[in-house]
Amino acid sequence: MQSFKPNMGTGNNGYTTLFSSRVPKTDLRIVLNAFIDEIQAILAVARSKKKNQKIKKIQQDLIRVSAFIAGYVKGTEINKLHEDLKKEIKKESSGYNLKEFIIFGDNENSAILNLARVKTRLAELLAWKLKNKPAAIYLNRLSDYIFLISVK
Repeated sequence: MQSFKPNMGTGNNGYTTLFSSRVPKTDLRIVLNAFIDEIQAILAVARSKKKNQKIKKIQQDLIRVSAFIAGYVKGTEINKLHEDLKKEIKKESSGYNLKEFIIFGDNENSAILNLARVKTRLAELLAWKLKNKPAAIYLNRLSDYIFLISVK
């Protein structure tokens, strides 16, 4: 990933810097990264309640996805994250048979993870709107993965 210097305090006029160019804060790439920031925050709450390396790995991967959306990493890196995630889903779902809808709330950590899952689905929809296929596919699989770890 390329290094960059944070550009703090220059966004008061409704613009921000994205990969060395000024864009409106309403640019959908900025909005998508705001969704990802929110997912990160929700995952941080979940991880603070129950230390979980799987959640920490998701957080690390989401940093890469945000960097991709901003133009700092290549799509091939996100495709690799997606392939790794597919393998994790296969492992997590082995022997798992869902027989009914799950109503979250009996367990605080699974409820927090479900909130992250829902926000991930919304981020995926925005990625599709942006025609950002690598990010959209990754976020789609991520919502599945978060569901699996939330119910185990």
